[in-house]
Amino acid sequence: MRPAKRDVLAMVARWLRPIRFEDRELERQFLVHDCSSTIPLARFCYASAIFIWAGFGILDAAVGGDQIRSLWSIRFLVGEPTILIALAITFARPLWPHLKLVGLTVTFVLGSCVIWMMLVLEPPVSQTYYVGIILVLFPAYVFAQVRLPHAMAATFVLVMAYHRLMLSDGTVHPSAAATDLTFMITTAYIGLVACFLLEWARRREFAQLREIARTNEELQHLSSHDDLTRLLNRRHLEPALETAIGDFRRSGRSSAIMMIDLDDFKQVNDALGHGAGDRVLIEAARCITESIQPTDSAFRIGGDEFVVLLPASTIPRAAAVASRIRAAFAVRSRSVVSGGERPVGMSIGVTQVRPGIETPSELLRLADGALYQAKLRGKGRVHAAHEPARGQVGDSTAAQLG
Repeated sequence: MRPAKRDVLAMVARWLRPIRFEDRELERQFLVHDCSSTIPLARFCYASAIFIWAGFGILDAAVGGDQIRSLWSIRFLVGEPTILIALAITFARPLWPHLKLVGLTVTFVLGSCVIWMMLVLEPPVSQTYYVGIILVLFPAYVFAQVRLPHAMAATFVLVMAYHRLMLSDGTVHPSAAATDLTFMITTAYIGLVACFLLEWARRREFAQLREIARTNEELQHLSSHDDLTRLLNRRHLEPALETAIGDFRRSGRSSAIMMIDLDDFKQVNDALGHGAGDRVLIEAARCITESIQPTDSAFRIGGDEFVVLLPASTIPRAAAVASRIRAAFAVRSRSVVSGGERPVGMSIGVTQVRPGIETPSELLRLADGALYQAKLRGKGRVHAAHEPARGQVGDSTAAQLG
């Protein structure tokens, strides 16, 4: 095959290729979205078609003569039930993903009904019905929003079927059939272009909506998370603690928290620079996130201080998790800071929501008191505050676990 001919065929193939996203998952999501988003328009299309299709029964009565029974059998026993079933499917949510194929089926059935009725009638009356094929195709393009490949298939099959059956049956004179075919092809071309532009616009809108949603999600993530460690920031700590306190008041279900501070972190920044300090903070955040459950929440509240909230937990579980975090960080921090020459420790204070705790600040003061005890007892330790002593939230009876 000569190169020029191959180029022409390749160009035609590109034009005939269905519109689609290269990403298969994105294409799947669009097809689901496209079906569900066009439900109102599809309902309008089929509801209108029920009355229009039935209304043309008056034309059958006017021109059908002795064939009226056959015409009405085709119209009301084949075409009308098909439209009613399609309308019913628009109210069946599990069938929504197949709505475009439903539109294709309706187009084929109604178009075939028109050709069938033309075969029943005698010329020249039968020739006037060819416009019905156009009236079937256009709503499929615009209102039912059949996808472009489906619209092309329906157009080709119906136009070819009309042309072949009319000529072979002798119902329509060849010159009249050629004229009808010319008008049908021209109209179908306009309809297919409209179908292409509508689907292209729907795809562009879908892509834009996804981009907006992704941008909003990124902005929301940036506003709620710490840039360096990717943990939640201080802004979201108080609402989370208020929720935990509220759960305890309503159901008695306690939540535990731990307050974490890196030992001698300032010396790392001073001696090795803020780059090394940032690496230490990132490693600390990784140790925390790898040791907690998906239902738990970790926050960086400033500098080298972290808070972890463990919903539906008590001090023993929180203390066990804290010990894992501290042990993991003790090992991994050695490889982060100057080959282990200047290891960084981690002190952790643990407490839980209990009677008498009314505000997040009181709960944080109790956890901070436990953290202070861990520092006081030699750093690199886990200290649990079991209950306030002498009526002061910041004091505690401690259990040393490190």
